[in-house]
Order: sequence, then structure tokens, then C-alpha cells
Amino acid sequence: MKFERPEIREADIITCAACGHNLGTMASIREKMNKAYQQLKRPSPARKLQ
Repeated sequence: MKFERPEIREADIITCAACGHNLGTMASIREKMNKAYQQLKRPSPARKLQ
């Protein structure tokens, strides 16, 4: 990714380098990634063998 400033701000809008799709602000992306990481850390429920 190419940024105008050396540091990224929370309000910066991030776009996909390949297709130009708007991914959202840095803050919203960080929030989504943290939520996904928390789901990965949570133990999954035991599966029943059939």
C-alpha cells in the first residue's frame, strides 16, 4: 500500500491495491481484524461423532 504520510491515521481510508475496492477506515479494519482474532482464540465447541 502507498500512503501520503509515513504514519497511518485511524481515519485514513484504505483501498485494495489490486482492484481499488474501498476497504474502510484503518480503525474499522483494525476492529474487524480484532473481532476475527478473538473468534479464532475462542475454543470451538466439541463435535459429536456420528
